[in-house]
Amino acid sequence: MPRPKFTHRLEYGAYRLIESSLRLLSVRTTVSLGEFLGRVAFHILPKYRHIILRNLSFAYGQEKSAQEIANLVLEVFERNGGNLLSSIRLPFLSSDELRKHVTFHNVELALKTIKEGKGMIILAPHMGNWELLAQTIPLIDDSVNTGAFYRKLNNPLMDRLIQDRRSRKGLKLFAKHSSSHALTTFLRGNGVLGILADQRVGNRGEACAFFGKPTTFSPLAPVLAKRAKSSVIGLHCTTTGPDHWDIHITSVPELNTQACADSLEAAWRSSPADVFWFQDRWRLPCRRPLAFLKKENQINPREITNPLRLLLLHPDEKAPPLHDLPQLDGQVTWQLCPQSKFTPDKLPLLDLLVNTPGITPPRSLQESLEGRLCPLSDLF
Repeated sequence: MPRPKFTHRLEYGAYRLIESSLRLLSVRTTVSLGEFLGRVAFHILPKYRHIILRNLSFAYGQEKSAQEIANLVLEVFERNGGNLLSSIRLPFLSSDELRKHVTFHNVELALKTIKEGKGMIILAPHMGNWELLAQTIPLIDDSVNTGAFYRKLNNPLMDRLIQDRRSRKGLKLFAKHSSSHALTTFLRGNGVLGILADQRVGNRGEACAFFGKPTTFSPLAPVLAKRAKSSVIGLHCTTTGPDHWDIHITSVPELNTQACADSLEAAWRSSPADVFWFQDRWRLPCRRPLAFLKKENQINPREITNPLRLLLLHPDEKAPPLHDLPQLDGQVTWQLCPQSKFTPDKLPLLDLLVNTPGITPPRSLQESLEGRLCPLSDLF
């Protein structure tokens, strides 16, 4: 373990103090406190309000009204606050006590897959109560060899704490840069490996449609499943009461990245307020932002219902012909805008502002774009 910094020790001490305080509260009171803190965060964190509103607008802009989406933003803060604090409280409950707070759906699918003896990959999103997601298989059958693929925490003290607690629960942790051989060997030994698979991965991922919008997903789950001849199932958690959650186990019909993305989308749609929308999920890479659309594995055009929105900023006196701009089988839509007529109100649902040679937006505008600016010559 690397030598902890002073700030690491402060963070660790604060976390342990919060843990100790929450142990004095019931699960229901902990959730209520988390929801209250979520409402506070809604008012004091405008950056994350903007990110959540943007994500929800991309996902539901064609299905929900602006008011419905705005109401959902507050609900996301409240629900995630409750889920976060309760995830800190639940590890101190026994397995029997935990089962009182959760209902499992379609357990037979998981048990059947485990009995086949070929290993199983659990495809899980960042939603609901994360502690219950981590303990689902041990709660169903504590004899199963269970592991999880995770990113090491920056704080070594916190990382060691998480590793120790997971190992005591019988969970083997594989760090992000673990060898694929180690993961495959674990699965071939009839292990069950959990992967949080809905995060943004940039150009390293495989092109997929998610809520009808082009993006990328990690192909790790289907690649490992094919190598180990294992199965993939979906797992997600929804809140159904002030101190109760449902765990849903679902099938993933095909071993490809798009099928995994579809499974994760269905999970997100089942309870939008439970989803961790705080990541700028559809944000494009700063360099070569459209390169993923030209990869070997192409998105089926029929999957695209919400194309990427690109605005081309051009000199006032000369607008390039639209047919000269890359269309990519309907995966992008273009809007032309003379430099003198551009206003910041065009930014909220814009995926990328593209500037032609000789056009440089002011620095204040570049900062507000948060990386969504690219020269026309550098798109690919």
